[in-house]
Amino acid sequence: MRPVLSVVLGASLLLVGCGTRSTDFSDLPGDAAERAKLCFGAAQTFRKAGADAGVDAAELARRQSIESEMREATLIDDFVPAGAWEAFDVEANRQLNTGNWLLDLNRCKIGYGIGEPEPLPSLPEDEGDRLFVCAMASAIKARGSDVSRPIILQHDPQGFHFAHMLVGREGVDRLASRMTDVHRAGGRILLQGAVDSFVDRCVEEHPTAALDHPVQLPEEEPLRAGICSYVSGALIGGGADNPLRGEYLPRVERLAVPLGRAGEGISPAELRLLEQEIEKKVGALGPSTSIFAACEKAYLGDASIT
Repeated sequence: MRPVLSVVLGASLLLVGCGTRSTDFSDLPGDAAERAKLCFGAAQTFRKAGADAGVDAAELARRQSIESEMREATLIDDFVPAGAWEAFDVEANRQLNTGNWLLDLNRCKIGYGIGEPEPLPSLPEDEGDRLFVCAMASAIKARGSDVSRPIILQHDPQGFHFAHMLVGREGVDRLASRMTDVHRAGGRILLQGAVDSFVDRCVEEHPTAALDHPVQLPEEEPLRAGICSYVSGALIGGGADNPLRGEYLPRVERLAVPLGRAGEGISPAELRLLEQEIEKKVGALGPSTSIFAACEKAYLGDASIT
């Protein structure tokens, strides 16, 4: 006969192995209610996104199973009263609009010990499509789901850079064509739930897109002044809808005087040629804010505003 202690210990280990999950909440909110809402919301969005994308019945059933497991593991029903589910759904939709719900889901699956993390979506193979996704993902990261107008690429420094890389590759008309249905393009990216992952991979592939990338401006004038004027316009254009305008308007005004002197005497014909060259050159330099900082240093020196 086995010793009583061995029997009890063996039974206890069996119960632990079968009845509980290994949990690790170190990468999740510490508050149980906040964590439950985040994680169940991510699982719910995962299921809804699959339905919206038209996944097959087996995949939809798998997603429903993950949602059910997350419901049980998080004890979400203890934190959301019966009459508060409508408000919870509103919050879950907000989570969808951040574009990172799949990343949240994977953190939650790891945290609650629910299966393996979901594979992250890949960037398109075609380089033009890839750069466009990089531009849109950067803008979504900066602005959330407010991507209904093409000007959003102008208002995000990294989105500006990727968009102008695309202009250098395909021309401005092709970019304009891609932007004709910017709302739908943004929606497709949001539905993949991995905006931050897209941006990280885009910057890894194109280090010039890093916000701290040092920019080397061309020395020749009036090209350098033209680039600085072009970027200045991007940083303050769009009125109150531009989140960069408040910070950059006084800086642009200060830079305008030396830029005006550098651009004196250019004929209209020269200006048209210069504009075409600027659109191509800008895409090789970096984010708009980094270019502008280099412009301040070039024209204002120690008097530049940092």
